[in-house]
Amino acid sequence: MQPTVLSTPPAPVLHGVPQRKPEKLVDFRKGLSSMRKLLAFALKAAISAGLLYLAFRRVNFQVVSQRLHDIEYVWFAIAVLILLAQTILGALRWHVIVQHCDPAKAAPFTIPKALRYNFIAAFFNQTLPSTVGGDAVRIWLLGRDQNSWRMATYSVLIDRIAGVMVLALLVVLCLPWSFALIGSVSGRLALLLIGFGCIGAGLAFLALGFVRWPYKSIEKIALSLSQQSLTGSKSARHAGQWSEAPGSGSLDLPDQSTFVVN
Repeated sequence: MQPTVLSTPPAPVLHGVPQRKPEKLVDFRKGLSSMRKLLAFALKAAISAGLLYLAFRRVNFQVVSQRLHDIEYVWFAIAVLILLAQTILGALRWHVIVQHCDPAKAAPFTIPKALRYNFIAAFFNQTLPSTVGGDAVRIWLLGRDQNSWRMATYSVLIDRIAGVMVLALLVVLCLPWSFALIGSVSGRLALLLIGFGCIGAGLAFLALGFVRWPYKSIEKIALSLSQQSLTGSKSARHAGQWSEAPGSGSLDLPDQSTFVVN
């Protein structure tokens, strides 16, 4: 007689009911995430402090305080307001350009986002040696937001070229007063070249957007050429197979003289 083995039934598994994680594991993960955030904040603060030290270590604060004491705050406020107006108008212009570049994908790009991105770019323009850094930041922010790097690059280029064209137009409009101050012929020619050259280059770049490039025709021609080459290689392969006999290496064809036409 065999002994009876009693086994406990497995615990029932409820499908569709989320399994509760242990509280200690959840607390550990929360503590780990908070520790990562704290370390990231400490690293950012250390880098910012180091950069501020490198920026202000050779600054004479006595001269700065004297300059601030002698400044006229009315003109300073006017300059700040003009700078803010320039940044806001530039953001509105960029927003319109983005809307015309790709209206289907540019719908989520709102005016507050354009203002935010433009102010961030203005910060990088002031801190970096040139204005290229601010344009790169705008391209990166818009490309990540809209998921279209082509549209972001093209919109920033158009915005930059529009600004250069406006400056060149101001140079051309102010040529009479500039010629009164500049007596050198080479200087006057340089002003003419800069003004009209920038306007012409900007118009030529903008005209490229209205040109319909024959991408589809080029693709059709390339596809037809590839199909012709593939067909030619297949026919050459079949001709080689028929020209070779199994044993002699050539195919014995009947002489045409044996055929007699009655």
